[in-house]
Amino acid sequence: MIMIEKFQIKTIKCWLIVLTISFSINSVASDLIVGTISCKEWIEDRSNDTDSFNKSVDQSWVMGFLSAYAMATRTNFLTNVKTQTIYDWMDKYCASHPSNKIEDGVIILAHELIQKMKK
Repeated sequence: MIMIEKFQIKTIKCWLIVLTISFSINSVASDLIVGTISCKEWIEDRSNDTDSFNKSVDQSWVMGFLSAYAMATRTNFLTNVKTQTIYDWMDKYCASHPSNKIEDGVIILAHELIQKMKK
């Protein structure tokens, strides 16, 4: 019981930090924090070598979301998964679903990795 309460307190603290950061930066970046970019934008950012900032931000968002999801579910599904494998999966997903949001793909990927880990 005490462990659950400590986990809940840590989770609340993490969310408060995320919310504080999201309100303190400009609207373009705050849209990205909540994963509102489309897969079309993901593909554009990943293919544009001259604008590496957007590419880095997109990739960081994906990895941060997956890390937070792993922590929240207490499932280390990222063990032995290479970062490039995640980016390649997202590239394929977004190429097939350009109007979807990247968060849609990341959630599907997380579930796939969890299922793969259980096998």
